[in-house]
Amino acid sequence: MDPGQIFREHGPTYFPYLVLVCAMFENDVTFLMAGIYAASVRPHLSPSVAVVAGVAGALCHDTFWFALARHRSKWIRETRVWKKIGPQIEQWGYRFGVRELFMARFIPGTRNPSVFFWGLQHLPYHIFVVVNGAALLLWGTILTSLGYKFGQQVESILGKIKQKHLGKYLLVAFLVTLLIYMIIRGITRHEIVKHGKPPEDPRAD
Repeated sequence: MDPGQIFREHGPTYFPYLVLVCAMFENDVTFLMAGIYAASVRPHLSPSVAVVAGVAGALCHDTFWFALARHRSKWIRETRVWKKIGPQIEQWGYRFGVRELFMARFIPGTRNPSVFFWGLQHLPYHIFVVVNGAALLLWGTILTSLGYKFGQQVESILGKIKQKHLGKYLLVAFLVTLLIYMIIRGITRHEIVKHGKPPEDPRAD
């Protein structure tokens, strides 16, 4: 069966569930691709459905790592990611407080370490869910809207050609989006590690 036909016939039905599951593993690319897909099928799907499903999936992902950090702090501190970027995250956390959790959502490469940090600090669950959920809602809305707008622009240019090759179009869009995201995340992490420094003890005079 043609992949494009599968996307057109069954995609809209399972769209929210697919977005939710994908967001549990990688939410930035999921938000963007969900917006592109919502604008690519006919009739168009509401991007708000993608935002809600994506936020739910991403929140499940973050809550898992948050809970793990609360109960396995020694293991978290020994991970490669934490050793490379953890000191800078700690510095930001001590400086900005829980606002750091919100701000980290907008800096690729810092989200998981930030979640680890607040798990290690035993931040109450309800505060974590509210702050992280608010950041996810804002960021998810921005990315999904960008994807939706991009999908509309491509549709106006390609029209029926895109509809005929919808599966290939979505695959190319996914690969390009993933490549750009990985490059941005890599550059961001490199700069943070390069310019980071051990945190100062906030109790020091």
